[in-house]
Amino acid sequence: MSIPYLIIVFGIFNSTNLDRAFSQIQTGLSLFLYPLCFSMLPEKSLSKINKRKVDDAFIVSLVIFSATVFLYYFLIKGKSWLFLVHHYITLIDKIIWEKYQIHSLYLALLLIISIILSLRGAIKTKNKFFILHIVNIVYSLSLLAIMNKRASIILIIVTSLLFLFTLKKNVRKIAVISAFGAITLLLGLVIYLPRFNGNSFSEFKKIEQSINDPKTSIGARIVLNKATFEIFKNNPLFGVGTGDDMQILSEATTKLSDGIVEKYNSHNQFNSYLIRTGLFGLSIFLFYCFFLLKMALKSKDIVFICLLIIFFGNMLIENILEREAGVLVFSFFISYYSRIYFKYEKK
Repeated sequence: MSIPYLIIVFGIFNSTNLDRAFSQIQTGLSLFLYPLCFSMLPEKSLSKINKRKVDDAFIVSLVIFSATVFLYYFLIKGKSWLFLVHHYITLIDKIIWEKYQIHSLYLALLLIISIILSLRGAIKTKNKFFILHIVNIVYSLSLLAIMNKRASIILIIVTSLLFLFTLKKNVRKIAVISAFGAITLLLGLVIYLPRFNGNSFSEFKKIEQSINDPKTSIGARIVLNKATFEIFKNNPLFGVGTGDDMQILSEATTKLSDGIVEKYNSHNQFNSYLIRTGLFGLSIFLFYCFFLLKMALKSKDIVFICLLIIFFGNMLIENILEREAGVLVFSFFISYYSRIYFKYEKK
């Protein structure tokens, strides 16, 4: 389960910038520590872990964290609700204290996980908790609409529909109708709520122009993909190393975009492994991903499957294993569900 970590450790031996290499090793340490901790849990202790309590702890802590922005700027700074809705995406990245902030993409990742966990909670808990889970789903969908992150909105629609169609027939009809209402609410909020720098889906209206313009998020990612391919051609087998990837990628993107795209990471976890460790590292990482997916399908745990879709989907647009906000949540949930799987497999 520590394969993603071992790959980046391997990349040190091909690096010249050891300061950045060891910084990345430190950031990704949870990829090793969480599997280690879960593997040492005795069977008796593991059997006492209650999925509902783990889910509820995650949901409640996320609600408190994400709501702090509204409370702080509304009660202390005296900002209007319209201002908060309009600027939420920037405020969460500058909030209160340096260690109490998060990039909007990673908050969106946490919110869609929270929604999936609340879907399970609403179906399996008693009536008093049912209402709370519905409230959290509406709250989380509203925040997603406010932040207007394209990939997260698409992922939550796909995974929630997948989740609902696996339910028993006696509740599926009601659940699907409810999901249709929730999706309608989400899309309506996406269209009509004000957002800093406009609607992120507007780039799709002029897709050809967006692809050729490195100033757009789509265009910048096209440049990053081209730069990744150029680096891969020159270093196909073992890449450029864990520490040198950013500098070499920045040089390539600056050249391709006339300086518009520079000092970016690859914005794709698979491309990151390709740049750092070449085909060798990427092949092992892909094997790891397929292994997880096979494990999830075999366990028939729809939440585990949805979590993998969410994580892999985000890996296509961001290096989630290279920021603590992404790697910590990935490491925890993957280690947690894998440990439960191996427990039942052993029996």
